[in-house]
Amino acid sequence: DRNRNLISPMPHHTRRLDALSLPLRVTVKGPANESDFALSYVMDVLEDHEQDIARKLKSLDWDAFKNVGLSTGTYDSNDITESVSEIKEMETTVHPVQLTLENVPAGYRLSVEDRASVLRFVKELIEDNIDDQFQLIKVAYAGSENNPSIDGKTRGDDNPSTNSNPSSLASLHKNNGRSLLTSRRLDSISLPLQITVKGSSDFSDFALSYVMEVLKDNMQDLVRKFKSLDWDTFKNVLISTSSYDPDSISEPSLEMVDMEETEHPVQLIFKNVAAGYRLSAEDRASLIRFVKELLEDNLDESMELIEVAYAGTQSLRSLQHTRRLDTLSLPLQITVKGPANRSDFALSYLMDVLEDNKQDLVKYLKSLDSNAFKDVKISSQSYDLPSITTGPEAEMVVMTESEHPVQLTFNDIVAGYRLSAGDQASIIRFIKELLEDNIDESLELVQVAYAGRDGNRSLLSHNRRLEVLSLPLRITVRGPADESDFALSYLMDVLEDNKQDLVKYLKSLDSNAFKDVKISSQSYDLPSITTGPEAEMVVMTESEHPVQLTFNDIVAGYRLSAGDQASIIRFIKELLEDNIDESLELVQVAYAGRDGNRSLLSHNRRLEVLSLPLRIT
Repeated sequence: DRNRNLISPMPHHTRRLDALSLPLRVTVKGPANESDFALSYVMDVLEDHEQDIARKLKSLDWDAFKNVGLSTGTYDSNDITESVSEIKEMETTVHPVQLTLENVPAGYRLSVEDRASVLRFVKELIEDNIDDQFQLIKVAYAGSENNPSIDGKTRGDDNPSTNSNPSSLASLHKNNGRSLLTSRRLDSISLPLQITVKGSSDFSDFALSYVMEVLKDNMQDLVRKFKSLDWDTFKNVLISTSSYDPDSISEPSLEMVDMEETEHPVQLIFKNVAAGYRLSAEDRASLIRFVKELLEDNLDESMELIEVAYAGTQSLRSLQHTRRLDTLSLPLQITVKGPANRSDFALSYLMDVLEDNKQDLVKYLKSLDSNAFKDVKISSQSYDLPSITTGPEAEMVVMTESEHPVQLTFNDIVAGYRLSAGDQASIIRFIKELLEDNIDESLELVQVAYAGRDGNRSLLSHNRRLEVLSLPLRITVRGPADESDFALSYLMDVLEDNKQDLVKYLKSLDSNAFKDVKISSQSYDLPSITTGPEAEMVVMTESEHPVQLTFNDIVAGYRLSAGDQASIIRFIKELLEDNIDESLELVQVAYAGRDGNRSLLSHNRRLEVLSLPLRIT
């Protein structure tokens, strides 16, 4: 636990070592009379696969492991635990490291987004290169949130200069919402960092110099990172590292900042949406996540985004449009935390950020549905929060569940076609998805279930001489109580409107059987299907059957892995489900070997026969 990469702390490796050791504890379960041979057997297996391990190491780092040689051996576990106890005392330390960028064109402004990208890169660079005796905890920006221009110097100026604090978020917007690390007269940028590491207390005094050495050794990677952000600006950049007095940066800002959480109502309006388009609950959630990420990437760092939540009523989760509307609205509650003296400007600032980045939002909408949103135009506005969440309509809504009998009839089926249990279940799942995508969002689809007799869960009204299949369903929905009387006819209308999609799905199952299929829907008397005299005669029982599969003439030495054994059993289960008579229900196909060794089959390197004992219920 104290050594992230599990490399033994006994010979801690550095850049000057050319040997690594990896002590392992390998635990196996097997016959008691073979336990004395288990260690040598495990080591034999590892030796047999040394080339596989070498390939894995080379895939991690070709240069480091291109000439690697492997060996295995045993060790005294006490040697390892004693060594670990010697470095048991770990300490977390915070180190001030400042990156200084020289030869930057005067007037360049490092955006908040680019600064965050640089911090992530520095974190990854250190993680990839520090010795395993250290664990990198955090790389954080150490500048004042109210004073983002730290240690900026004009060439030849010995005195630090800072920009004055902006008086409001409005002034930040005039600077394109960016925190300035430099003014137009500066040609150097300073980036103060706080780097937190965890390591042995014996080495904590050396951690700062070590971290700075790692950065220096990898400075060219850091230079390339800056050039990837802006080639023209950083093409001649020189980067150096130094320490700084953290009190000179962090303490003044702590005294000045009074933070406050505020909630802001923002409604996004999507115009010119294809008529009839319906935004699904899943797409709405995806869209809200994108808005959250967009704000997180673009807000000034003096402001923290807490939450972006949908602001519609619980009874009308996302119903902001009908089939005749070509405008969608998405009311949101956006919660942020920032300086109290700027809270009055936060709403307009949030809307400005959304306006500045609306093209990204347009692209995301088109990725959801390029046809529906091909001409979309986006605007944002504030709204009266109570008018959406606590209006009289919300108070009047009483939700109830109702169950509706709907029978689908498939006419003109090829004579003799038999619908398998797997295909029937697949059709029912498709109908469920079709309804979820198309029913009004004032309704919640609870369940679509087969309504045949309990004694014969998949027996449809067909046999080899019939050319008509019927599929009786129970469809359960939850919605406003005063609309429950209309739900059945509404569900049948939805199925009727979308029956061509169902026809296409049937043809995808069997293009020959369903090539001329015609679909109709109707209601039925639920008891007439579930409680007929035949149902009274059916007595169901479970039975378990021992079946052993034997595989002969197997290549000598082949060993069937536990994963492949499980895969074979799953295949046999699917094969039986697809082919057994529908008066039978397959409950389970289980491996019947010894409990102590669930995947040990009757073979070894000298056998050419595998056996697979099963219990089929």
